[in-house]
Amino acid sequence: MTLAGAVSRDLVLTRRGVRFAGWYLPCSIGKGGVRTDKCEGDGATPVGAHQIVAVLYRPDRLARPNAWAKAIRPGDLWSDASGEAEYNQMVRAPYGIVMKRCGGPIRFMTLCW
Repeated sequence: MTLAGAVSRDLVLTRRGVRFAGWYLPCSIGKGGVRTDKCEGDGATPVGAHQIVAVLYRPDRLARPNAWAKAIRPGDLWSDASGEAEYNQMVRAPYGIVMKRCGGPIRFMTLCW
């Protein structure tokens, strides 16, 4: 429960972006929208309460946000190979399977959690 006048510390997805501690931050959701019936590969963002388990950041764009944040380095990739052990994990180039480049010009990749 939030007391009157207090600012929630929950991270909440809104139409304006992610709201946290009174701030609105730009964010990206899956092209499939936000869904309660999320299936792998549908391009959707799942509805639910989720814990932040990692923070990845671009050191050329911002200072380390916390002690446990990991810097995204040139050559870092994100595995999209659903049948592989590295699926949904950061990998290093060269990586011959399906992947996304972490350190590209995409503004959303400045800070990831």
